[in-house]
Amino acid sequence: MFVLAGNAVGASAGAEFDLAFAEVLVELGPFLAGGGAAFLDQSEFAAVVEEGDVVADDVLVEDGDVAAGGVDVELDKSAKDVLILFSIIMGEAVEEELIGSNPCRKLRTTFADAPERPHADTDEVDTIAWRMHPGNGLLVQTAAHTGMRWGELTRLQWARVHLDHDIPHIVIDAKDRALHEINGRLELGPPKTSSSARLVHLPPFLADELRQHHHRAPNTRFVFTGPHRTLHRRSNFRRRAWLPALTGNPHHGWAPLNQNLHFHDLRHTHETWLVKDDVPRVLRLTRLGHKRKDINDRYSHVTDRMVQAMLDTLQTRWTTDGGRTWRDATDTEQDPPP
Repeated sequence: MFVLAGNAVGASAGAEFDLAFAEVLVELGPFLAGGGAAFLDQSEFAAVVEEGDVVADDVLVEDGDVAAGGVDVELDKSAKDVLILFSIIMGEAVEEELIGSNPCRKLRTTFADAPERPHADTDEVDTIAWRMHPGNGLLVQTAAHTGMRWGELTRLQWARVHLDHDIPHIVIDAKDRALHEINGRLELGPPKTSSSARLVHLPPFLADELRQHHHRAPNTRFVFTGPHRTLHRRSNFRRRAWLPALTGNPHHGWAPLNQNLHFHDLRHTHETWLVKDDVPRVLRLTRLGHKRKDINDRYSHVTDRMVQAMLDTLQTRWTTDGGRTWRDATDTEQDPPP
């Protein structure tokens, strides 16, 4: 949960909470998913929440979220419970004359299901990746074929990538933490949940692509890096690589492609593929780092046969609908796809 202290920040704004009373949320710690609230001042919030960026992993801030005189937000049940409790506490504070007004008054909430996010098919992912520099393209392919989060991918180190194992895989260790960008600074912070620590098995083609990627830059510590081997910044990647790939380029004969797609939607894309391919729910939860919430989930277990069958379907997707590889290039533009 992000709490904005001070004034709103235009089209990417949160509620206007009085910083003097923000400490009240400390009492709500046990009720908040993800370990508590992040208190950000106006400049920090503006840096973190850019239009179209992902906040708290699954919440998107987009055009139209902010209306005159308040903020329209759409909440799931957990967030609804927290907001109701917080509003009650603030209401009591008003009655006791500790504060002048309830800071929740400008929130207009709805609790219906959020609009369905777009996803991409295999060929769309392949085309988006092809339109990027090889390293960025492989980042896209890895996100779509593993379901890993942005923060997990951008802080991934080669020491955690095991390509010579019988079944190549990536180890996501909570001790490594995830990469966050706050107020223009790149920092390592805690993963979303304890379930984020997991093994992510790789289909053969992706293991091969990662080997070639490592061969191109054998002395790097991190798998995916930005210009000059620096860590990725989400805003830069979105502006320089993601949006141009979706917008298209008439000079290269690139047509616009799935323009409402966000990088985080590659995670939704991966789960959609797994559902379509009849991958068992328990394996989907484990692979994506989701908590097991239902009774049936607690009594189900992932088997090697399940994993192999899933990898076979992902490999088939690649060979049937994808299959493009990048030439060894250092420039930022690829030739138009055939």
